[in-house]
Amino acid sequence: MPTAYDRGTLNEQKTAITGTKVREEDWDLNQTGNWAGYDVAENGSPVLEQERDNNKANEIREKGTCYFFRVISGDTFPRQA
Repeated sequence: MPTAYDRGTLNEQKTAITGTKVREEDWDLNQTGNWAGYDVAENGSPVLEQERDNNKANEIREKGTCYFFRVISGDTFPRQA
């Protein structure tokens, strides 16, 4: 179940963001509503990509691969957290 949040300039009808989004967040939820994935982008560039897993007690078991991105001179370099 994907869930999203976007920030930017609204179109004239105020129904959608126009151009590049200033910030966007996307959550992938599992069947029990836990975050299976969480991604963040600013000005169209990713700043966080994260996967999560839960145990039978509904506790976070591990955050899996988590990447933070740093933009240097227009290039995006991933680095594992």
